[in-house]
Amino acid sequence: MQDLELEMKETLITLTSDIVAAHVSNNDVDVADLPSLITNVYGALANLGEKVEVEEPKPQPA
Repeated sequence: MQDLELEMKETLITLTSDIVAAHVSNNDVDVADLPSLITNVYGALANLGEKVEVEEPKPQPA
């Protein structure tokens, strides 16, 4: 079980670094924005396949 989790984390890190590297090589990205970019990409990949609850807008009374 731990081997699978470790392999998944390594895969996520590799994919994250590939995506971020491709993005920053083709776009102007401020150095200060890199940590949040890395965090957001990693988080998005890690949550793939998870169910996301969408909040329905509450109806407004007429």
